[in-house]
Amino acid sequence: MENFSSIYKNKIYTISIFSLLFALLVSITTISIARHSLFATDKTFDTEIENTVNLSTIEKPNYNIPKISPDTNLEILPSDYDHIINTLDISLTQHQKMSLLKYGETECKSNIKSIKEGYLELIEKEIPILIPEQYLKEYIDQQLNSQISQLYNVPIQLQEIQCNVSPTFNNSYQRYIWEEMKKTEEREEPIQNRVNQNEQFEIFNFLPDLSSELINESMYKMRILNALSNDIDTKPLKNFLNNLIIYSKDKDDINAKGRISKELGKLISNISTANNENIYWKISVIEGISYLYPVPLSKEYPVDEDNFSLDYDIEPIPQSRNSVRVPILMYHQIKQPPSGTSAFTAGLYVSPEGFEKQLAYLVKKNYKALTSKEFYNLLSEGRNPTQKSVMITFDDATAGQYINAFPLLKKYGLIGIFNVPSNKTAINYNQLREMSNAGMVIESHSATHIDLVKENDTNRLYSEIVGSRYTLRNNIGQEVITMCYPGCVADSKVYSYVSQAGYLLGTSCGKSIDHYFKKRLSLSRVHVFDDMDDFKNILSGKQ
Repeated sequence: MENFSSIYKNKIYTISIFSLLFALLVSITTISIARHSLFATDKTFDTEIENTVNLSTIEKPNYNIPKISPDTNLEILPSDYDHIINTLDISLTQHQKMSLLKYGETECKSNIKSIKEGYLELIEKEIPILIPEQYLKEYIDQQLNSQISQLYNVPIQLQEIQCNVSPTFNNSYQRYIWEEMKKTEEREEPIQNRVNQNEQFEIFNFLPDLSSELINESMYKMRILNALSNDIDTKPLKNFLNNLIIYSKDKDDINAKGRISKELGKLISNISTANNENIYWKISVIEGISYLYPVPLSKEYPVDEDNFSLDYDIEPIPQSRNSVRVPILMYHQIKQPPSGTSAFTAGLYVSPEGFEKQLAYLVKKNYKALTSKEFYNLLSEGRNPTQKSVMITFDDATAGQYINAFPLLKKYGLIGIFNVPSNKTAINYNQLREMSNAGMVIESHSATHIDLVKENDTNRLYSEIVGSRYTLRNNIGQEVITMCYPGCVADSKVYSYVSQAGYLLGTSCGKSIDHYFKKRLSLSRVHVFDDMDDFKNILSGKQ
């Protein structure tokens, strides 16, 4: 028993030592783990401090977005002009056409009642759309504002919600349009209250009018938002801005265009639907294509009508004393000359393309095309017009004048004076009445286009001069007050018949653009060739 007791005591002692050692080991391990845990916490804290973003170090990006500028100083109205006018059932005044040719942009009255309705119509009719910077800016600002509102504390860099973008203007017209839009545009409610609308549109052709400043400012604010919170999802707006950058630099990027169009559906949905009686179409010609968007405007861009002495490309010659200065232009054939035509005969032809450029030039320079009666009134008063003015006359009533010249005159809003041989015309009387009803002036070029000076038969002279006047007047229903002499020849005998027949004016040929009332029966008209430099010289009296 004693041995057993001794062994038992030794065993207990051994277990106690072992327990003590085990407890000490556990304690050391626990302390080690605790210390390691403490150090780990400290390290995480250090890392968090190291990763804390100093907002002042965030830089604004420097994207360079190509600026969209309209095509200025157009030679003719854009090739899609007729399509746009007919599709939207609109018309442009002379001032609006002048603005389009001179500045590459204009605005005209629409039949729509709201901005959103206008965009929907453009999309439906597949007309190229321009998304102006101000609409993009409002939409981007609304998206940023929605994200910033999720922050508990808004840093000073984000306190100014609106992007501080100052627009740049290519000319006074753009400045005027911008200012008018700022004055009159009204929204029925804040955009952010309607962001749940998400209509999708297949936009066939559009351009975003985007500035580098708007993109850079917006991207900068998103960088700050990303640094402040991982809970704010800026990816949709970031993708939209990235696609805008891509598409602005590469219009052939179909993927970017498709992604943008989805977002533009939201933009268009969020535009105010409030009715407005003054919704206009803004037309901008960019790289030869007409882009449109609806704008609220209150009046037309002002145009100076007192431009008689202004803006000549060729310095005019001194005006003859006490004269009335109005270039009278003379045309014959408006078509391409047949092959093999002699140089002299070819000189009577002006191509439709060349003729259109001449008409466009007149509109761009704000010329008025006078009627015969308007010119007679100026002549009788002995005064120059306050506005640059011409008379556009055509001899012989050739088919090309109806087929080519007449539609172009209507397109450019100019009046033509057609001198018609009443019994020898290639333009029939139904067509002449159509031209007259459209504002063209029909005058006499005798009955059968004979040499009046060589004709000695008084009855024949009466028929050619007096008879032609009554024939034209009775068939067309328009007063005929001008006799245009065939071959530009006349003498005192002819003048006597012309005066007794009741004509107020007689037109011949010449080089002068200055006229006198006492010579009203022998007015000088200048022959026009298919050459723009020559045309400009004619308007300044240099022949």
